[in-house]
Amino acid sequence: MISRIYIVDDQRTNREVLATFSRALGGDLDVRTFSSPIEILEQIAVDPPDLVITDFKMPEIDGAELIRRLRAAPMTADVPVIVVTTYEDRDVRHAALEAGATDFLLSPVDRWEFQARARNLLTLRAQQLAIARQSLRESEARFRLLVAGIEDYAIFMLDAAGRVTSWNAGAQKIFGYTEEESADLALDVLVPREGADGASAAELLETAARTGRARHEGWLTRKDGERLCADVLVTALVPDAQSRSRFGVVAHDLTRVRHMNDSLRAALSSSRVLLKELQHRVRNNLQVISSILQMQRTRERSRHTRSILLRNEFRIDAMALLFRNLADPTRVTDVDLVSCLRELCELLERQADRPGAIPMTAEFPHLALEIDAAAPCVLLVEEILHTLILRAEGAASAAVSLAGAEGGYDLACRIEGRRPASRDELVGRLELGEAAIEAMLARLDATLLVSADEDATMVRLHLPAGLFAGH
Repeated sequence: MISRIYIVDDQRTNREVLATFSRALGGDLDVRTFSSPIEILEQIAVDPPDLVITDFKMPEIDGAELIRRLRAAPMTADVPVIVVTTYEDRDVRHAALEAGATDFLLSPVDRWEFQARARNLLTLRAQQLAIARQSLRESEARFRLLVAGIEDYAIFMLDAAGRVTSWNAGAQKIFGYTEEESADLALDVLVPREGADGASAAELLETAARTGRARHEGWLTRKDGERLCADVLVTALVPDAQSRSRFGVVAHDLTRVRHMNDSLRAALSSSRVLLKELQHRVRNNLQVISSILQMQRTRERSRHTRSILLRNEFRIDAMALLFRNLADPTRVTDVDLVSCLRELCELLERQADRPGAIPMTAEFPHLALEIDAAAPCVLLVEEILHTLILRAEGAASAAVSLAGAEGGYDLACRIEGRRPASRDELVGRLELGEAAIEAMLARLDATLLVSADEDATMVRLHLPAGLFAGH
């Protein structure tokens, strides 16, 4: 094995003397001289040395800076460095030691001392490399044992031509080839162009060689000809002298996942159709019930009974608004409260035959409320507005607003004129009855507040944030 000795000194005579002493060490040596530290730093990126001998005082950068840069580079972090100094240069030796110098030689250099120190450091370097190689071999052996036992992932190596050089148990399980059968198996057998969604094995290897890695998800081929969907990662490797592997491949079988996803998508598509059909049928059925009540009302002679039937028609129409304002047609859990309240106000305007009498404003275009909370919320608002506007004596109008408030949202109804001045008075007037109203408020964990002055009554329903989607 060749040992490289790099000598750097800005004095030509010194370089020649040190090179002569170095070549006299015997053995398989490659001795190179450099007149500038910049030259040696450029060279180590190509061929790292086994021993560096340097002067300290040089014009471009001194020996301490050269040593620091050598120590910062992974390839030369442990390379022995001898610094040539004079006996009086104590500060120089201290600076060199702090930078990472291994040894010193006094100038003028004694040949016997130079060769003894250089020989010892070369031997030390050879031992370091031997230990590192042994550690690497042991690590690779442990890694191979680990990889060999993995069955959920195919892990194998390829040479530069794309042929298999190693094959683990996972590769055998996924692709069906035994380790013996995989010898020299070409990647394009596993990844044919027509089965890889347009990506061929050659293209994967070319991309990995150019960029360091290539990833692909597509259909591959097993030994028995069956297709499988896999996620494939091809990584370019740096081969050493003992290895002909150039690429590492990791493949994970996604066939079951792909089939499950296809089944889920099909089920989701079917469920969307079913949900839309259910929503349509619920609205139709509510309309049928409303129509039946309307027919009963037209035949009923009792004014009081007709009033009760009409009131229930209004409530059913209000409930139908929930299914017309689902936040997402694919879900039945959320209602767009803003849109639903706008339609409720329009419905009450039509019932009162006074268009524009109940304007609706909101701070935001949409607000999703869970449907099991939206139902009592809409019934409460419908009951309040209907009682205070449609059943009020004399003309009345209202304004409805929805705004954010601390801990939730405030749904406010401002009714023109002096109406119920307290919460108890309002609840007492609502036809659903106090027990039903309190039950709905408890279901919503909502607070009902009423305040009044000479001009208007303000009814505010505070809804906690936890009722709404996303909270």
